[in-house]
Amino acid sequence: MTALIAESIGQLRIAIDPSGSRIDELAFRSANEIIDRGDSLIVVDAAGCFEPARVTHSARIGAIDPALLLKKLRVLPARSAAELEDIILHRLEFTCDRFGTQHVLITDPLSGLYDPTLSTRDAARMLGRIKSMLETFAMNGFEIVLVCRRDESEHGTRSHFLSSLIRAAGIA
Repeated sequence: MTALIAESIGQLRIAIDPSGSRIDELAFRSANEIIDRGDSLIVVDAAGCFEPARVTHSARIGAIDPALLLKKLRVLPARSAAELEDIILHRLEFTCDRFGTQHVLITDPLSGLYDPTLSTRDAARMLGRIKSMLETFAMNGFEIVLVCRRDESEHGTRSHFLSSLIRAAGIA
């Protein structure tokens, strides 16, 4: 029984852009690594990295193979914290099943949670639900990569959000 459990365990990893400004490059590199292995990928794009204009530009400079990208990638845009939460909690598993992959890349998952129009309490609760679901996905064999910014901005009571994600990934 232990072997069956061990076989189903995936991974939750975090890639952090040290500059905080070139998250799109890190996201494209991360996506390419997964696709180059022959795997399909679902991208939950909270940073807008995989908007058609950016993808086209990256294809032109050779950072991405557009034909392979179209075949192996599905993008779910998340323009707010509420959309990000909805996708992760209610749509991601179905989309992965439909596309036949357990590889997920999430770009800048914290940006919407730093929105000052969202109360800190609501943002913290959303983060908790998102982390819990991502941990569940990882326990069920999903390979999840969170591409985050190292944001030196002052987020007050929300400043622990990145370290909370890092702990969830088992890095610290």
